[in-house]
Amino acid sequence: MYLRKLAKELDPEGFTIIAFHPGYVTTDMNGGTAGPAAIHKEESVAKSLEILQSKTSSQSGTFWSYTGDALPW
Repeated sequence: MYLRKLAKELDPEGFTIIAFHPGYVTTDMNGGTAGPAAIHKEESVAKSLEILQSKTSSQSGTFWSYTGDALPW
């Protein structure tokens, strides 16, 4: 709810505010490459940058996955 309010408040200033899920990324804490994580950090970062750079003000206040899918609130 706060994100949507912030998106509406900052829209006149040209900000695009989104919530973002980077995916379940392999780390030392979750077992590394032998663990259950779905993606490696390099893939997560690359996809994250791609998605974040593609969003426009018309998408402000929405929730997105690293896969490029809009997620429901």
